[in-house]
Amino acid sequence: RRRTNANWLAEALEGLPLVLPRQRPGADWHPMFYPVLTPRRDEIEVFLEERGIETRRMLPLVSQPVYRNILNEDDFPYAAKVDRDGLYVGVHGGLTDADLTRIASAFHDFF
Repeated sequence: RRRTNANWLAEALEGLPLVLPRQRPGADWHPMFYPVLTPRRDEIEVFLEERGIETRRMLPLVSQPVYRNILNEDDFPYAAKVDRDGLYVGVHGGLTDADLTRIASAFHDFF
């Protein structure tokens, strides 16, 4: 059901100014969350949360305190972009079609 929900969101969010995940051909995708990237992450995070849609920021890749003295974020520009722009919404199996529609509608309303 999570895969079905993620695939549904992929279609519903297509065309919005978001970077969406793509499933590799032949890969068996079992998402825990649905990740999106947007330079407006902070704004959309507040917008969704105000509408009762739970979000999570992506786990930091290069901005974790332990890495600050070891890594230069400029050497890992895509990881730094994910740190800055990454956001998850849920795709768990308990979401209904109405829940998914509400999530997608909120993204469309925002943009």
